[in-house]
Amino acid sequence: MSNELDGIDASHWQGKVDWDEAVHAIGFAMLKATQGTNYVDPTYAGNITALRQNGERRGSYHWPNGGDPKAEAGWYVHHAGRQNGEMQALDFEGDILNHADPVGWAAAWLAEVFRLTGNRPLIYMSGSVCTRFDWSRVVQLDVGLWVASWQTTEPTHLGAWKFAIMWQRDDDGHLAGIDGRVDQDVFFGDSETWQKYANNSTLPASPPPAPVPAPPKPPATPPGAVYTVKHGDTLSGIGNAHDVTVHQLVAANEHRYPSLGWNPDLIQVGWQLVIPDGKAPAAPAPFPTHVVVAGDTLSELAGVYKTSVAELVKLNEGKYPSLKTNADHIEVGWVLAV
Repeated sequence: MSNELDGIDASHWQGKVDWDEAVHAIGFAMLKATQGTNYVDPTYAGNITALRQNGERRGSYHWPNGGDPKAEAGWYVHHAGRQNGEMQALDFEGDILNHADPVGWAAAWLAEVFRLTGNRPLIYMSGSVCTRFDWSRVVQLDVGLWVASWQTTEPTHLGAWKFAIMWQRDDDGHLAGIDGRVDQDVFFGDSETWQKYANNSTLPASPPPAPVPAPPKPPATPPGAVYTVKHGDTLSGIGNAHDVTVHQLVAANEHRYPSLGWNPDLIQVGWQLVIPDGKAPAAPAPFPTHVVVAGDTLSELAGVYKTSVAELVKLNEGKYPSLKTNADHIEVGWVLAV
């Protein structure tokens, strides 16, 4: 197809990038900016500054944790520090797919970012997610699709969209200025098309506000008592309400709910959590996770995340016991600690 721009998307997984070298081989770069309402990618500030100085086409994206979509949109807009002409996107993968209403959540986030910036973000997802849910509500918002479709000659399985404006064609790119692998993307359009997607269609009346404050804390439960998880609760919110850390909550409850040990963000309505006294030492930060997609192997993931197959097996055999006997067998949809 003519009028295409080749690019990449990058985050802290690529480490320190020499953009003076990298920009000679690409037409744009998308950067991870934020996640949830308490995380900013540690490489974002340096990466976006370097791309601006080099005059490269660029954009940023947000990884959702599934909290209040307006609060997450405010966090993203505030910390991405977007300039007019920079693309915006919602990276829709991971635990958000288990949300009670994933399409509604995405629509609310996208609408709020548009309200704050006057620019319509793209939404990124795999072809399987495109067809897993009815995305009509998001398509009706005039939101463009950035689809991941690896080992294919063109994007496939677009669901409610008639076409994709951006395509992540693989995760195995090699580029001067970047150590290791990087995702490779194609933008279906020329510079003029890019500007149409990246420019503000309507400018907001005032600068974007600071992130939306967190909702009120739930009533405190005395130390040693039991708190019953309600709809909308998060482990961090429960911890804040009772002056304990997420790690202390995990330590006090993972014997009863083992999944807390590998994914403290996933709690279920009705769980009864013991509130510790807050005097226990904080545990190490939980491991990041990777959702297995078609074509993944444990050895390839070990290379991507700079670890070993043995270490990945050790981290995940409690949840997936079959790894003990066959480390070569992993299944699409598994959430692996990395």
